[in-house]
Amino acid sequence: MGNQEQQASLKGHSSSVNCLKIGYGHIFSGSSDQTIRLWNIQTKKSQGVLYGHKSFITCLKIDNGMLYSGSSDNTIRIWDIETQQQLSVLKGHTYSIECLKLINGLLFSGSNDRTIGCWDIKREKEIYWLQHDNWVTSMKIVNGKLFSGSVCQNTKVKVWDIKRRLVTHLPTENDWGVTDLKKIGKNIITSSGDGPIKIWDANTEQCLLTLNGHTERVSHLQIAYGKIISASEDKTIRIWDPLKSQSMVILRENTEKTTCFKVAHGGIFTGHATGTIYEWDFRDSILQDESPSLLL
Repeated sequence: MGNQEQQASLKGHSSSVNCLKIGYGHIFSGSSDQTIRLWNIQTKKSQGVLYGHKSFITCLKIDNGMLYSGSSDNTIRIWDIETQQQLSVLKGHTYSIECLKLINGLLFSGSNDRTIGCWDIKREKEIYWLQHDNWVTSMKIVNGKLFSGSVCQNTKVKVWDIKRRLVTHLPTENDWGVTDLKKIGKNIITSSGDGPIKIWDANTEQCLLTLNGHTERVSHLQIAYGKIISASEDKTIRIWDPLKSQSMVILRENTEKTTCFKVAHGGIFTGHATGTIYEWDFRDSILQDESPSLLL
């Protein structure tokens, strides 16, 4: 893809990078080494390390100058991004917290204890709990509905009416569970343990399109530049046009399996079990339909 500006990979974690978020001029990375690291988005240099969790960092969320982190220590911690100080700890879950979502002053937390917690952020108190059939590993909020999925087999995506707390299900026909949920326009995207990615109408809750190409579990989804980006245990990252049924670009990894990724500033940032974060050139590959290049 022509000459690319050389940039350093991000190294500092001593164990697997499990989650990434980008905002406020930083890359935030959560790791199995029990720390959260802040990196300058431009220089890729470390800007700080947050200590406090007693186990793996599993998920991150940023909003209104705050960083929210979930962990296998069963807690949610709230941090001030500017001062890098911990503000509070939310306790209530009995197993690992796997995903976090924010809307209108409410924080939703999905956990392996088979519940979704709803928290009042200002009062730092739980409001109510939603019961799930299995581990809650992914969530998305669209039009007042909370969509929640589980990686457990034979588990359907639950659709919660947030105000009334009533639940329905997406008519998924998948024995391998739902690994991730994302929103694109008025639609919901789901990935699965056996490879297919499905696009659903969030209002009618009907499947619109199935994307086939991955041969193993799809672990993560992202939406950027109007495209769907998916990472799989088949060691590929695919970039899809949601109006088509085939992937436009395939990024093939050599040895390191992607544990998480995020798209921003024309790059794909991938986290790995080695503790390293890489940046791939992304924007040109969409415009020219070529494979992304690694910026080293």
